[in-house]
This record gives sequence, C-alpha cells and structure tokens, in this order.
Amino acid sequence: MCDCFWGAHESFMHSISFLKFGCDSLIKMVQVIILSGTKDEDAIAQLQNFLEIGNTIDIQDIPQDVMLQCLFPFSLEGRAKQWFYQSKDRIKTWGECSKAFLEKFFQIGRTNILRGKILEFH
Repeated sequence: MCDCFWGAHESFMHSISFLKFGCDSLIKMVQVIILSGTKDEDAIAQLQNFLEIGNTIDIQDIPQDVMLQCLFPFSLEGRAKQWFYQSKDRIKTWGECSKAFLEKFFQIGRTNILRGKILEFH
C-alpha cells in the first residue's frame, strides 16, 4: 500500500497497488526533473513539469489529485524529499501539498529577482 494517499477513501485502496506493478514508466516520467531543494533550482518549473506529466495520466477509479499526491515524492530527492515526508502528516490534499511545496522551495528572494527582471524589461 502507498502511504502517501493521506486523505484517500478506503474504496480506492485496492487500486493503489498500481504503484507496486506496472508503474515503473510513470515513476521514470515524473523523475525527468528531480528537485533536491537547493537554492539554484526552479521549483515552479519542476512543479509545472510534474503536472504536465501527471495531468496526462488517467487511472480508472483513482482521483487525479490522489494519484498526483502518490507520484509526487518520486520527483523529489535530498532536502525536498525530507521535507515531503516530514510534512505528509499535516498535508491532506494535493492542493495543500503543491501550495506548501511552493511556499517552501520558491523563496521570496527568487520572487524579488524575477520582479526586478520584469521591471527592467523594455
């Protein structure tokens, strides 16, 4: 069973076994861009890439947000993966997960740099 289905309804638990067989290609797809939590990484690009791939996957009887929650840790390593597993008890939905992820890894300094670049653009 996949323990990342925090808020998943019991009726979906039988479908969770898709992570145990036949999903190696899904995992490899989401690992195209891995985020490790360093300051020079682009958390938005990583999340966009993950969503582009994740939104193309449709598994019968598994809600999209539940599937995204379960695949997301495979796109992380290092500090980012540590953050994910330390936060999973507080985060119950994919929306909460993606918001918390951006709050943690898209730093305010990066926002200010991007804002400055936009203001300088002529």
